Amino acid sequence: MNKLERKYNVMWETSQAHFAEQGVDIDPNIYSSCDNRKGITVIAKFSSDLGVEVCQSFEKLKRIEPKQYYYSENELHLTVLSLISCRESFDISQVNIDDYIATINKAIVDIKPFDINIKGITASSSCIMLQGFPVTDNLLNVRNNLRIHFEQSQLFNTIDERYKIDTAHVTIVRFQRKLKHNKEFLQLLEQFRKLDLGVLHVKELQLVYNDWYHKEDNTEILSTIKL
Repeated sequence: MNKLERKYNVMWETSQAHFAEQGVDIDPNIYSSCDNRKGITVIAKFSSDLGVEVCQSFEKLKRIEPKQYYYSENELHLTVLSLISCRESFDISQVNIDDYIATINKAIVDIKPFDINIKGITASSSCIMLQGFPVTDNLLNVRNNLRIHFEQSQLFNTIDERYKIDTAHVTIVRFQRKLKHNKEFLQLLEQFRKLDLGVLHVKELQLVYNDWYHKEDNTEILSTIKL
């Protein structure tokens, strides 16, 4: 068992204990018209085929708990690095986005396309996540290169301000209501722990202006950057 798998396992065990003792944590802002948090993120999008396959795999969950927030195939993404974490005080007009694009291009100039195996799920108290397992170190290298270049650029950023991302998880479900069928739902999640969902082929990155949830209607693609 590698370090990443151990981390996913700890996340799962911790969330299961939380679900058993306190239930799920509800996010009250998913459909709130008062939630104006926006940020800028470097992401890797799922292909349409992989996105459809993943979402179809979770239809059983949706039938048991239809009132939760399930990401659509067009919303599925891997967060490579959050450059500016979502906050109410931020608007894209406050920065020169061309400078950010130029810095990203410099950071990834030597990075080749890479694959991430999507296998099984883990969880937090408020969401269900797909487990991503990078085949090479290229995701790590992209993140480290971006950190270095943005630190040197002096462009405004909040990289690693909330936490230092070191996994390749992908959020698939967020809890917006208490579970009505808790036992059945959690039993089905257990069946998904080792589900092989396919491979995310990362051939390009997107720089996006997004809300907290990366909803399709609230996400603007600022640049698509080929690897």
